[in-house]
Amino acid sequence: MIVAIIGLCLGAGGAYFISRYAQLLGLVDVPNGRSSHCQPTPRGGGVGLLLALFFVVHRTSLPVHLWGPAAALALLSLYDDVFGLSARIKLICQFIAATLLVAGILFSPLAPDSLILFPICLLFVVGTTNFYNFMDGINGIAGLSGVVAFGMLAIFIGLNLPESRYFLVTIAIMAASAGFLPFNLPNAKVFMGDIGSVLLGFLFSAMVVSLSRDLADFLCLSSFLFLFYADGLSTLYIRWRDGEQLTRAHRRHLYQVLCNELGLAHWQISSGYALLQCFVAALMLIFYTQGPLWQIGWLLFCALIFLISGQKIRDYAAQRQ
Repeated sequence: MIVAIIGLCLGAGGAYFISRYAQLLGLVDVPNGRSSHCQPTPRGGGVGLLLALFFVVHRTSLPVHLWGPAAALALLSLYDDVFGLSARIKLICQFIAATLLVAGILFSPLAPDSLILFPICLLFVVGTTNFYNFMDGINGIAGLSGVVAFGMLAIFIGLNLPESRYFLVTIAIMAASAGFLPFNLPNAKVFMGDIGSVLLGFLFSAMVVSLSRDLADFLCLSSFLFLFYADGLSTLYIRWRDGEQLTRAHRRHLYQVLCNELGLAHWQISSGYALLQCFVAALMLIFYTQGPLWQIGWLLFCALIFLISGQKIRDYAAQRQ
């Protein structure tokens, strides 16, 4: 209980501090062609999430290969929020952090299939980190998804791994995400910034890799961020299909179409994503007890519904232009 309260306070305190002193710190987001906001807004409010992680490290014996790379990547992202970094440098640093994380998980102790799993886990961690960052484009979506994803991780641990030392991490990050939300939803007094979104994505993938004992675990845990993966992967395919340069900024995610082309309010889209994610995750927890085939079937069904619905929304938006 005390971890949740302190996490909530740190999340709120970090957001409040940045909202007051962003100008002095050089943490102001100026709108550009990709933005879904119109006014210069403080960013970097996710610093409270990093403080919550440090608090958990102080309270429990987390392995350094988990929190060290996560903290380093968050601080690098804070630097990026202030001064800016090239996409290439950020990607290289993400791969270095992910390599340290995955190596620490898979090679201590060394398992027979570690070398096979290493590249898969590495891509999963880097991919999740970037997808979470890409999806942080409207008010509330990153914070609400952090509450849902880490809340579901906490439920999974409580039901299946009650002695896990990672339980406090999920509770603290869930609470810190909730503490951040009042400053970002429905109207943004401050944005989370890369320090928050990159940290959430990296930590989530770290939890999935750390807690997965088999395929059933991995499918269940990764499904707690299903909507982000579905939106991110489908948008990547659409942009590749249309011959776009994938490293260029854009506004083609489904949530951006709902906001910019169809005019839905940020809180409506963010709440809708969070509620749908809760539904997908809750059913997955049920199918988890039935085995991987049920899990795969549920994920394929959800993916099909998302793709069909997403295409209809995009077609409707195009007709309105």
